Amino acid sequence: MKKNTHILQEELEKKIIRGLAYEWYHTVEHYLPNQFQKQIRLPIFSISDLQNKWGYWSKEKRLITINRNLILNYPWDTIREVLRHEIAHQFTDEVLHSVDPRPHGRDFHFACDFLRANPNASDQFVPLHDLLKHDHSHAINSNDTMLMRIQKLMALAGSSNIHEAESAMAKAHELIKKYNIEIMDQGIIRQYCSIFLEKPGLRHPKERNPLAILLEEFYFVVCMWTPAYVIEKEKMGKALEISGTLSNIKIASYVYDFINHFIDMKWNEYNKEKRLNRYRKSDFACGIIRGFRSKLTQQQQMQKESNPFNPSHKYNTCKDVMNFVQKEMKTYISHRYPRIASRRRHYYSDQSVIEDGKAIGEQLIISKGIEEKSNPSKISLIS
Repeated sequence: MKKNTHILQEELEKKIIRGLAYEWYHTVEHYLPNQFQKQIRLPIFSISDLQNKWGYWSKEKRLITINRNLILNYPWDTIREVLRHEIAHQFTDEVLHSVDPRPHGRDFHFACDFLRANPNASDQFVPLHDLLKHDHSHAINSNDTMLMRIQKLMALAGSSNIHEAESAMAKAHELIKKYNIEIMDQGIIRQYCSIFLEKPGLRHPKERNPLAILLEEFYFVVCMWTPAYVIEKEKMGKALEISGTLSNIKIASYVYDFINHFIDMKWNEYNKEKRLNRYRKSDFACGIIRGFRSKLTQQQQMQKESNPFNPSHKYNTCKDVMNFVQKEMKTYISHRYPRIASRRRHYYSDQSVIEDGKAIGEQLIISKGIEEKSNPSKISLIS
């Protein structure tokens, strides 16, 4: 058994090393001007049991080494973040020919800016997935009573009393809006970050797009499909990545997982006797998302009617807040994704299945209680 496990790990590490090369080429070709691309060459990659380091670049050996613990226990976006940090070191040495004695000096930060690399993704770096899962005090302020109230309302939304549950979810969404308004009113400069919502893949179910749009409309994040290596297929695919503040990413990630879990559970019940195919599941899922979106829209309308319009305040609706958030994030997004392209794909749909899903989606209540999976990227809203 140990021998087989060792062989499997070796095979995985070979795939990872090929993935590092794929990501290296994509990073260089996607972000560097032609004159810089000609001055930098593919390095050697290795995986090792490093002590107190996530990775390092050796100028003498032209070698980028990544920590084995990172490779085996963290999702691909975290691995890629450390890789880009080391590519920035390579760029500093081989393109800029830096003589700065500081390893993270001005030239290195210049390289990071070019490569969209995190200058902090080294020795004492705490991966974003860890910050979000474990609620570190420097990730989400412990004094943030608004977020704590949102968490408590999410827990109340799991009540068996449907009216109490509906009320708790509506209040939670209103507080999410107020939470963002208060920060904007205070003029706080917000720091943004990005995280994959799930593993990269070559293909993605069509319901991922309307779900991403729902997150953007109601949870104050921006969603983008970004190229990423698919380990199992050993090819470049895509991953759905969300960007926003740590608090908004934490909430939106939880909602994303909750809705997907709800879809799976309801589909198993719905399809028990019908034995429909995967395409019909996507129709059903799109219907659920459409129904839930309709529900959130109605809740917002009711809240707007119960709270008189305040012409002196520029953020009266969720849409007003989201428009401001997207405008505020424009510089971050345009820098992180310099080549943004939109594509439309057409699918055959079964309208009756969509309508069945829509009726179920109108009853969906986001609450505490999502089933935890053995997924290192899983984020629980209630810590």
